[in-house]
Amino acid sequence: MQLEISAFVSSLGNESDHGPDALERVRDSMRSLADTLAALNLGIVLEVRDVQRLQTVARIVQANAPNR
Repeated sequence: MQLEISAFVSSLGNESDHGPDALERVRDSMRSLADTLAALNLGIVLEVRDVQRLQTVARIVQANAPNR
């Protein structure tokens, strides 16, 4: 991810990026970065949910332990 951002920022300084389709390339790069960030965010959300689920199960098991 950091490499993608660095490559994008580096490419902004190139003389060849000032052509007629430069804006479209920037838009494509931004879409790609946004998609990557969205996927990363979704992964983090799913990880947090998994951790919360495991903690909930652990609490239920501990609460039921004295009853056994």
